[in-house]
Amino acid sequence: MIKKNEAGEILDEPFKILTCADLHIHSDHSELTFTVLSRFLEKEKPDLVILLGDNIVGRTDIVMQETLKRFFEERKQHWAFVLGNHDSERKIKEDIKEAEKKGKLTREQKEQINAEGRKWMFDSLSGGPYCVVRDEREDEISGSGNCIVNIKNSNGITQSLVFFDSGDYIYDDKIKRKGFVTDKRSYDYIKEDQIAWYKKRIQEITAENGGIAPKSMAFFHIPLREYQEAFTHVVLKNGRAKRVYGNNMEPVCASNIKSAIFEAFRESGSTNCVVCGHDHKNDSSIIYKGIRLMYSQGLQYDRAYNRRKKAYFLKLLNNISPRLCCFVEGVTIFIVKSDGTVEITPRYAQKENVFHGLEKHYSSAYLTGSVNRKRIKE
Repeated sequence: MIKKNEAGEILDEPFKILTCADLHIHSDHSELTFTVLSRFLEKEKPDLVILLGDNIVGRTDIVMQETLKRFFEERKQHWAFVLGNHDSERKIKEDIKEAEKKGKLTREQKEQINAEGRKWMFDSLSGGPYCVVRDEREDEISGSGNCIVNIKNSNGITQSLVFFDSGDYIYDDKIKRKGFVTDKRSYDYIKEDQIAWYKKRIQEITAENGGIAPKSMAFFHIPLREYQEAFTHVVLKNGRAKRVYGNNMEPVCASNIKSAIFEAFRESGSTNCVVCGHDHKNDSSIIYKGIRLMYSQGLQYDRAYNRRKKAYFLKLLNNISPRLCCFVEGVTIFIVKSDGTVEITPRYAQKENVFHGLEKHYSSAYLTGSVNRKRIKE
């Protein structure tokens, strides 16, 4: 992606990225989410929007795909996304249930249905003139949506944005999610073939960039196990990790299996920032072993996924003052400068006053987990 003026001349100006996680777009109940996100876009005017997964959930996948794409196309807004564990989950469950009518499925058969469902979701959502991500599937690697988007100016590549599919769940009955009862499957992780793809692509871009490894950031949904390690060191105050901002109000919900991608990032000499979603009540940004491990802010006011409904402490804070419990609500801004350095700032929804005129809908979302079906009017 290159910023140009009306005459087509390349502009060496800062490139603004806005990220948002876990929208959980479901139905007309999601109108508050769309309205608040729209207000952030009007305020920030980003060059690119990145959604960090769990973008669409429920039975209305097809309808909401078109709604989400239309949201960005009407604004002529370039955007990108990764898949979360809930994207296409409904379709995958239904397809597995239908296939099981013919007999018990093996793990491999379930994984194949899962892969087809996620590919369907990514391919359906990624079309259109303003979506910049495409599936790099020439090597048939795990997942859908693994790709790299380069930000350039007149001097070449300033930042490479690396998008991974971190999967959804592991189809192995022997691997269960830690801390939960046995029917909870473990969350998925970034596989070895994806890591090999990443190393290969960074080498290719380095060659394209005159032998200089590009500065890069990685975006995916499910956080790495190193996120918990980093936060533990912050709590212990042992100097092994440095908190930049934010906090964790729930344990890191990573996979039971530790991916080797973190070490690949460290060895690359390229990727020094990892951005995830998934954990609704966490918004920490921590530097650990030279890598910034952070969550994007998010916006979600629909049904069971409402952030405040699931946390007793946040409910308590909300009863005292809504402004005390809004730390996870909002967007995150990344300013990529002409030399490739990045300035990262969280934008909190309450502090930015994006709820002006929407107070009754905001209160309804907190109390019931949804908003009225009636379309919200600005």
